[in-house]
Amino acid sequence: MEPVIIKKSREGEENTNIGCLLIIIVPIIWAAYEIITARNSFDRWFFAGFIVLLLLMPLEYFIVSRLPLGPSIIISKEGITFFSNIKRYSGLALVRKYYPIEEELILWDEVKDFILNTRYEERPSGDQGGTMIIRLDTLIMVGAMDKKDHYHSIANLTLSPEQILSLCKEFHAAYKSLPKRSIIS
Repeated sequence: MEPVIIKKSREGEENTNIGCLLIIIVPIIWAAYEIITARNSFDRWFFAGFIVLLLLMPLEYFIVSRLPLGPSIIISKEGITFFSNIKRYSGLALVRKYYPIEEELILWDEVKDFILNTRYEERPSGDQGGTMIIRLDTLIMVGAMDKKDHYHSIANLTLSPEQILSLCKEFHAAYKSLPKRSIIS
């Protein structure tokens, strides 16, 4: 079977860029007006610098959203590898090239089963007394033979948690069906 590489999802990043630009558009228009009506060069430079500072955050979001991502999970014939993607930049391939990212390979021999663990939270919604259920995080638990369970967050990935669970079980079943190699001395 071909290895499956699962990366972080970039689903909400365009909305973040647009929202960021909408928030800073009024101060930028005000600063541009101040530049046009400024009487001395210090004011022009000051407000130009102010505009540049305001545009740094959307520019950073735009650049980061265009950089390639490294894998978050690799499911292969050897086992399943989890990469820690805790911070925003730890998923970038460029960052992983220069800084070591923690990874954990769990061989198929060590795997007992896979379980999805989803945390929900109930919050009151409105004055009518209803409740809103919010999905906080979904973890995949790998039950290992060494009595140590391994947890990895599978929220915000390119595949849904159910698809990841079915792929893991499919690879695990395929590995179990392979004939075991015996060592003859």
